[in-house]
Formats: sequence, C-alpha cells, structure tokens
Amino acid sequence: MRSRTKVLFITHDMRSGGVERVFSEILRCLDPQAFDLHLALHRAEIVFPVPDNVTIHEIGLRKFWQFPGAVLALSRLIRTVKPDLVVPGAINPCLLLGEALRLVAERPATLAIIVNNPKREPGWRQPWARRSYRVMDGFLTLTHDLKDLAVATYNFIEPERIRVWTTGLIAEDIVAKAAVPIDDSLFDRPVLIAVARLHKQKRFDIMIDAFRRVRSQTEARLVIIGDGSLRTDLTKQIDALDLTDSVHLLGFQANPYPWLARAHMFLLSSDYEGLSTILIEAQLLGVPAVATDCPTGCSEIVSAGETGLLVPTGDPDALAAAVLTLLGDDARRRRMGEAARERAASLFDARNAMPKLAGILHDAARGGPGQ
Repeated sequence: MRSRTKVLFITHDMRSGGVERVFSEILRCLDPQAFDLHLALHRAEIVFPVPDNVTIHEIGLRKFWQFPGAVLALSRLIRTVKPDLVVPGAINPCLLLGEALRLVAERPATLAIIVNNPKREPGWRQPWARRSYRVMDGFLTLTHDLKDLAVATYNFIEPERIRVWTTGLIAEDIVAKAAVPIDDSLFDRPVLIAVARLHKQKRFDIMIDAFRRVRSQTEARLVIIGDGSLRTDLTKQIDALDLTDSVHLLGFQANPYPWLARAHMFLLSSDYEGLSTILIEAQLLGVPAVATDCPTGCSEIVSAGETGLLVPTGDPDALAAAVLTLLGDDARRRRMGEAARERAASLFDARNAMPKLAGILHDAARGGPGQ
C-alpha cells in the first residue's frame, strides 16, 4: 500500500447539484499528505471549486449514445491511475463504473455512494443498479434510514458492507459567503426560499401550489434558486396561477447563501431526499425550515417544532398552513432560527465530519468493515 491512499472520485460534472457541491468540499478538506486525489467527470464543466492538488480527468459522457465509449475511457483511466479506491457519486456514475470494472483485470476497491431512496429509482434503472451494485465492494449512505432502505431493496447487500456518514459537510466560510452584497430589491416583503435542481423529485409544483394559497392571505415572495429540465413547466404553472410578480426563478447561483441568509424561511417539498446539504446550510445560517417529512434525512436535520416544521409529502395545504403559521408569528420564527443555528453547528461541524470520512475512505481502500 502506498504511503498515501489514492482515491478516484467520479461524478457528472462540477457545475451544479448537491453531490457535486459536497464533493467540492470533500476534495478541499481531505489532507493531501494522506490522500492522492483524482476526480473523473462525465463532462469537464466546473463551477464548484476543485483544489489544485486534485487531478481532473474527463470521461466524455454528455449524451446517452456516448455511454459505451465512456465505459472504455473509464476502464482505461482505472488501469492507468491504479487507484486504491474508486468512489462514484450517485447512481449514474455507479452504473458507468459497474460496466467499466468488468473490463479491468486488477480491480481497485470500490465504495458506492447511495444518496437517494433506491425504491424511487425509475423502473428501467432498478435492474441496472442491481447489476452494478453486485460488483461493488462497499457502500456509503448519508443516513441510517437510507442504509435500511438499501438493504431492503438490494437483498444481496449485507448491512455490514454499508458505511454511514451522517455528518453533513457545509461550505467553507459559509457565513462570509452569505455576507456578499446582492440586489436586495426582492426583500421588500417576507421571502420564502428554495434551492434545488428543478427536478420532479423536488416537487416544486407542490411548492408553487402551496405558495398560491399563502399569497392569497399575505404579502410574500417565493424565490427558487436552481435550474433543470422542469424550468419551462414551472414557468407555465407560475403564469397560469398569476404569480409572476411574486415567484422568482433565479436559476443556478454558485453562491446562493446571500439570498438564503436573508430569507424568512427555507422551503423543501421533496418526495424523497438523501441528506439535504442545503437544508443543513439553511439551518446553520439561522433560517427556520418548512420541509416535507420525506424519506430520508429531513427529520434528522430539522427538529420539528424547534428549528422548523415538518409536513406530509404531496400536501400543498399542509405546506401552506405551516408557512402561514410561521409568517404569522415573528417571535417564534426568530426563536426557531436561533435554535436551528445552534443545532446545525453542533451536529454538522466539518471538524467532526472530515476525520470520520477520512477514516471511512482509508478503511474502504483496505477492505475494512463497515461502520
């Protein structure tokens, strides 16, 4: 074994997304004296910073028809780099790695990250995920609930092969980033904020429907930061509900924290999550949350009634009622914000997160037991 553990991370790009943002922080925080770090990207589009000590490789996967070539490229990369450990972030990089490993004679250790409820994967992807997971050595989940779901879904994965890293990883200098000046013209009334990909999982249709009910009773704005395939559909919904003056799609923002820190509350309407980093960051900035009590993670971040309110999934009436409750009680909302800041700082401190993750990576590279 080398003096440094050589780790190859794989993800789509470093342009947007929760996994990519966390990968940026992981790569920044891992000790370069202990780790030789490599990052394989489906496409070399980089917004989130990557440290100079990380070697970046592009696989060349932008369209589905490029998948066979990307498999060959990744298998060649593994043979060339000879990593001790390969860590694919989320399901699609794992599918790619699963096929590439079949072309590699001397396989490295692998640690597949399961970030979302596997039962919610599209039907076509379930058998492919099974095929890929069968050639993985170990797994990493972000919550204990997600570990249980993975074991229940993939009965060939023994619980002891799954490591759990429940400590989130927040952005470096998040308070300083939140203090960056922005145009505050949107903050002439209470602002509700959401930050996520515009993807079906996030159920922004439910959030916008709930906001229509909120807007009928009080002055407020809904600011949504993020981009994705549903932008056109959501714009049409906003227009149809006559909310164009109070719902604002700001697109992707590399630094969403100035908007986040100034908001009255953070909204999350997902059908399912892993462990939402942006929800953790909102809590750390002292922003109370109204979030769906979805599988998994939200109930581990938000202390219901103390740092925010949890509501059922798919229920715009409940979401609207919770928002109106907090908008109608400024003192309670401020107390929740302070409690959120204290709790998040205690539970999700990077000083605790990184030593544990470093231990998991070293252990996985050596074929050690799960945690």
